[in-house]
Amino acid sequence: MKNYEPLDKKYIEIAEKLKGEILTGKYKEGDKIPTIRELSLLYGVNPQTVNKATAYLASMGYLQPRQGIGSFVTRPSLLSKNHGIWMLVDKNRSRLFSNLNEVSSYHAKDIYLSYLLEMNQRDVPGGFFIYEEGASKIPEDFREKARSAEGFIVQGSLPDSYISFLVENNIPTVLINRRIPDKYKNKGRLGSVLIDNKPLEQLVNYLVSMGHKRLLYLLSSEFEENEVFKERLSIVRKTLEGWGEGVHFDIFKYHPGDPDYVESFKKKIGDGFSAGVGYNDISALGIYSLAHMCGMSIPENFSVVGFDDIMASSSAVPPLTTIRVDRGGLVLKAIEVLDVLIRENGNCYIEELFPTSVVFRRSVVVRAL
Repeated sequence: MKNYEPLDKKYIEIAEKLKGEILTGKYKEGDKIPTIRELSLLYGVNPQTVNKATAYLASMGYLQPRQGIGSFVTRPSLLSKNHGIWMLVDKNRSRLFSNLNEVSSYHAKDIYLSYLLEMNQRDVPGGFFIYEEGASKIPEDFREKARSAEGFIVQGSLPDSYISFLVENNIPTVLINRRIPDKYKNKGRLGSVLIDNKPLEQLVNYLVSMGHKRLLYLLSSEFEENEVFKERLSIVRKTLEGWGEGVHFDIFKYHPGDPDYVESFKKKIGDGFSAGVGYNDISALGIYSLAHMCGMSIPENFSVVGFDDIMASSSAVPPLTTIRVDRGGLVLKAIEVLDVLIRENGNCYIEELFPTSVVFRRSVVVRAL
């Protein structure tokens, strides 16, 4: 089994810059890129770092080194045009396909479109396979799909039956924002790209520092209490515990626009809850309409923050303070990890942490005493 170090070292940063210049056409197929020395001066790093970056790109199929001459741009050929990369999507998420213009679909929409664009750019077959989350058996149509697949990218919680099948058949698979089960870390070719939830600590500390001592963890009924929900909940809870006594929080589940939740929300505010942390942006933005139905406003009566930074967050009134996730970059990182798995013949697993950052806007104010 091979365990890989994170792919975000300095030479990877250089490789990503070069790959971006190749993909945008600065360096076209057949072009010779600058020498190692020239690139080391350009990026302000030592030649050894640049040499590792170009070797990495060569292993991915973007460069072809020629001894004594230099490196030339090539078309990635790791993925056969006869064997595509397919995205597995759980049935619950697949309902988003019916209307990708709904605000609740924005996060998934960016992921799906980024994936399809990358497949198109690579000229590799791709598409979606919908699976049942609780499936105990593998359907025959998936077995057929797997026979012609170079690899899979998974959006959602994959059933154990599917993971077991993929491991047994040594099919490269990358999970987006889901951890690899421990029992499979020494088997097959599996990877995961996890969204970094740690900036939640910064947001929670920010709210408390603004005088908000009673916080709600918000969940819209459009979403389930999955492992991501629980992990973020744990971060919120532990961060608040660090402030000691006098700081409290509660979970508030609601249905957006439902008048039945107006009184519940009013009661929470009456109990001293002055701010909310959304499981995601949709769970945060839904509170805007609920506050309006209560005759209150954001952030004067209730401050709120989210997670994802979907398009609607910046256009909301007021704009939502949130944690930015580069969803296009997230998909590219997943495909990058898949490329590594495809090159490996033996057992290996990779877990990558995808960086996120806090975006401060105007949905939080100092709590009035």
